[in-house]
Amino acid sequence: MATGGASLLPNSMTLTMPPAMTPARHTVQLLAVLGLLVLIKMAGLVLYGPVHMPDSADYVAFAHTILNTTAWLSEEDLTRGGQPATSFRMIGYPAFIALTKLLAGDAWDWLAVLLQFALSLVASGYVYFLSTTLMAARGGGHRVTQFVAVSVTLVHGVGQSLVLDQCILTDSLNASFLLILAAHTGIAI
Repeated sequence: MATGGASLLPNSMTLTMPPAMTPARHTVQLLAVLGLLVLIKMAGLVLYGPVHMPDSADYVAFAHTILNTTAWLSEEDLTRGGQPATSFRMIGYPAFIALTKLLAGDAWDWLAVLLQFALSLVASGYVYFLSTTLMAARGGGHRVTQFVAVSVTLVHGVGQSLVLDQCILTDSLNASFLLILAAHTGIAI
């Protein structure tokens, strides 16, 4: 266990980081990594734009229904062929799309992707802090801790989240929320 330096955990715990890994140094390092991820994600967005997958149409149709009528709240229109999107889609992501449509009009999908990017970057920050917490618990030196934290954060940021964040699908938001919850729990333990 490393001693000295800034504590990562509540005062009741004695685990601390090596002296060279001060909170200010973490902040600069984390901002640099997140800045690089922003550049990479924005480059993909500029090159390809928001990606609409086959499932995206159902979410958009449900969002359109949310914005244009309240009938879906109390009755299901089963007179049309097939299944209406409101009968088998959860309301969360369509409500998110409806909100982005209200805020950005025709550019709603760009706003949706940017918000997904933002939540994914928060998740990357949690990955960074979880890795530094775990490395400090192992007694890793500050250079090893830095390398692991940066590597793990970049792997998360340019892994599957890079693709999912750009799609109009629930996967990006779900993955980010779950990762934030898991990392927060891991840091607290």
